[in-house]
Amino acid sequence: MVIRADDELKHPAVDAADWQETLRYEFAMPNALLGGTLCYTYWPKAPKPFAKLSISLTRGWSGSSTGSLYLFDRVGPIPEEDLDDLAVGTVCRFKRLQPLKRWQVGFDDGDGCRLDLDVECYAGAWHWIDNHFETPRWLAADRYQVPFTAECQLKVDGQLFQGVVTGDFGHSWGTRRTSPTAKCKYIAGQCGSDWAMSFIEFVSEDGGKRPHGYLWDGLKFSSINNVEIVGHYDGEGVLRGALLNVVDEDARITRVVARGFAGASIKAEAVSSGDCYCEFEVNCGQHQGSGVLSFIRNEI
Repeated sequence: MVIRADDELKHPAVDAADWQETLRYEFAMPNALLGGTLCYTYWPKAPKPFAKLSISLTRGWSGSSTGSLYLFDRVGPIPEEDLDDLAVGTVCRFKRLQPLKRWQVGFDDGDGCRLDLDVECYAGAWHWIDNHFETPRWLAADRYQVPFTAECQLKVDGQLFQGVVTGDFGHSWGTRRTSPTAKCKYIAGQCGSDWAMSFIEFVSEDGGKRPHGYLWDGLKFSSINNVEIVGHYDGEGVLRGALLNVVDEDARITRVVARGFAGASIKAEAVSSGDCYCEFEVNCGQHQGSGVLSFIRNEI
């Protein structure tokens, strides 16, 4: 499916309280042992409509356990502006510079943390309608993913980090229930602009595992049809990396070794998640880059 410039804007909402629209940026900076997530979501049909902005930054490891370097989470009213020039209160701004190509993302909490991303989308976008498996209707069924590079400047905890980062951008809209996502693995990696992948593997009610996402080989996108994932955990049960075999629609097998350089573990009630930012090695050195493993599981 071809993504149009209008797809980058707000979408009409159906009359359902769980309808939401989300912008999400994941990025990694291996030379600084740092990774981050910035996410903006709004719920226009909730009983009291609201928007939420959250940021997490993770750097390195802390002994045998993990923790985030910085966390920000704020709920507020839904801004009136469209997504191509959106101010979220006084702390964050999304501005489209060139349709389907360039964005500026800025965040400043006014208390010492500032993030600026000058994003370039080099490959186009992958809409989930082109996946091998149909998108679950409870997962905001309209969604697309975009690999990107970005000039990044980050000031946090009294330190300045800057350089070129790579990452995965997701834009989704539709009704969404979170409980079925409590058994999934999200994996995204980029090697410059020459190679990228992004997918989520869900465990269905019948126990089957189905990947949803793409592989970019530098020339074109291909759907991911099958994956083998072996996570690497340390003695404390912390996710430290993974070995992947990825099969795409062209019957190519791509082997990826992900070695963690930063991680954070979060547990909320019965659900736990492990985010591990990694260096990626593709096909024994054919490509090298970075990305993220995010494994979510239900403890009951």
